[in-house]
Amino acid sequence: MTGSTNADLLIRAAQSAPEGLWLRADAQDSGRGRLGRRWMSEPGNVFASTIVRLRPTDPASSTLAFVAGLAAHETLRQIAPEFAIQLKWPNDILT
Repeated sequence: MTGSTNADLLIRAAQSAPEGLWLRADAQDSGRGRLGRRWMSEPGNVFASTIVRLRPTDPASSTLAFVAGLAAHETLRQIAPEFAIQLKWPNDILT
């Protein structure tokens, strides 16, 4: 259990943790969604964050979240075609 994988990684990133570090939790009790909205962390889901250090030439971070959601959606559709995989914008995968 963690408060928020994202908040935990923000601290680690400030302490020079490497880009690409992932943090996964079975549950969160202080997660936040877009625009600071409360995030409901239902049991049985995956909660994960990674460190990405944007460079001036990278696309806007808001578009990267959408691209990551699309990539996860397409990957899961290919490896688990028996499930009705859905994408809830920008990066929530639902079955």
